[in-house]
Amino acid sequence: MKLRSDLPTREPRQARSAAGRRLRWALPLLLAAAPLGFAADAQPPIELPPMIVSDVTGARPWHYASGPGIEVLARCDDDLAADFIRRNERLTQLLEYVLPARFRFRTTAPRIAILVESAGSPSLSQGLVEQFGGTDRKPDAAPAGATAVRILPNLELNDVDVDMVFGVIDPRTFNADRLVFAPEHIRYAIERRVPPLPAWFVEGLSRLLTQAEFTDDEVRFPEFPCASPEEAARLGADPDAPRPIGSLVDLFGAPPADPAALAHWQAEAELFARWCLEPGAPDRRPALWRFADAASRVGPSDALARECFQLGYAGLRDRLSDYLPEAIDHRIVLRPPVTRVPDVAVSTATYAQIGRIRGEWERLEIRFVQTRHPEFAPQYIQMARDTLRRARERVPTDTGVRVATALLDCDLGQRAAARPLLEAVFANPDELVRPRAYVELARMRLDDALAVARVHGELSRAQAAVALQALQRAISELPPLAEAYALTAEIWARSDAVLSDPQLALLSRALEEYPTNIRLLYYTAVLQVNRKDYDRALDLVRRGVAAAQGTPAQAQFVALRDALLKVRASPPAGK
Repeated sequence: MKLRSDLPTREPRQARSAAGRRLRWALPLLLAAAPLGFAADAQPPIELPPMIVSDVTGARPWHYASGPGIEVLARCDDDLAADFIRRNERLTQLLEYVLPARFRFRTTAPRIAILVESAGSPSLSQGLVEQFGGTDRKPDAAPAGATAVRILPNLELNDVDVDMVFGVIDPRTFNADRLVFAPEHIRYAIERRVPPLPAWFVEGLSRLLTQAEFTDDEVRFPEFPCASPEEAARLGADPDAPRPIGSLVDLFGAPPADPAALAHWQAEAELFARWCLEPGAPDRRPALWRFADAASRVGPSDALARECFQLGYAGLRDRLSDYLPEAIDHRIVLRPPVTRVPDVAVSTATYAQIGRIRGEWERLEIRFVQTRHPEFAPQYIQMARDTLRRARERVPTDTGVRVATALLDCDLGQRAAARPLLEAVFANPDELVRPRAYVELARMRLDDALAVARVHGELSRAQAAVALQALQRAISELPPLAEAYALTAEIWARSDAVLSDPQLALLSRALEEYPTNIRLLYYTAVLQVNRKDYDRALDLVRRGVAAAQGTPAQAQFVALRDALLKVRASPPAGK
């Protein structure tokens, strides 16, 4: 049984969320936007990202600095930019003790921040403001009932392989010691980790870290917020009062649908995380990491709990029950080991740095605007085009500028314009390039090969190799993109490739990291069919039927499942 069938439609690419979140480095001095002051019957304001004016008379020049895992393009005092980087590094060290990097979303590319002083912060073009009769400076001046337009002073935007943030700094009140990671940043980083972490881990650590206070050398957690003041008072007054701790089977299972049960499950997940992080029991923290890591791959079990904690579910439940009265009256203070934060050098930004960073940011702004207010998208597209055009005129061979330009073309559906830029980047193997750029190039190469294959049959090994070259580079970088794995499996399935043990191991790892990816499941199943491993193929197809429920691909999985069942039921040839 050898298959060359295709999914009815390509699965949407891995989410490239540019939906936007308020600054994920929580800048307490920055986040408090001024009240809009509109009349009660006025329309809510249209909030848009900043339009950065390139040559503002009297504006500070752009400066550039970098630190471990972060780049900053700044139009503010050099000391503020350096303090921002140093504080980010210290926070990262503290967070590592509580939530190691392997449990967070990681990228090869550094996180990027654009910082500007409030006095010279970008505004919207006057045309946009006047179009809706509003103002981004003086909300009260908007006519009664008019829709006002204002900029978002602090915002984070994301692609599948990069995080970027824009922040406005008031130098009169800025204090780097008050910078903390925003709660949303923590949850987002945990949720994007691959393979996916168990729901109880995401919920428990997210809720706990939402309450954390990060100082220069400590992480502090307040008392456990009991379900109600009455329950806290009852437990405080009577240590022997019944404890509302449910079954650990339920805790480590799926979140309940009932709102009351869900609230209880969330609180119990937080309590378990607190118990594991208690400084008086340092062995629990690594046990938590081992348990969460293994559970994300093979699922939780009583045996796994015993292996990690030397306690089964019943024993863990008893420990949590005993711990609850203590938790509601006890603060946790952790003192992680921290190393000296390196010095930060701030220099005048080069044309390449300005063009690459601004171009990437403005590209992500386009998707933000297209999602919320598409009528404004043309001006943001033109702004990004102008920024990258100027950069390419000045540094035509810079890799970062080429990649930003190519990805903008891809986002806008102009793939023919992106192709030569990506090919030029791929021709220089010494340059570090984000995985999405390699995936886009591989998809273009595969489309070319498929156009030929429709005439001459399946992909040749040479055609497959051309597309796979780019994917090999993508898979070697972080994050491991689902699309890179899915395209790799598709190319192998469409060619006459005989998979080696390392290639089979790659697919196994990919399915651990993306267990519900429709395209990956389908093409890996086809490969197993071609290898005549029908049992493995059928397992993958059944998982695909569940993952593709309600999509056109479900019918394709069902057809493949039915064909496999017939093959397994048929007697071997010659009997």
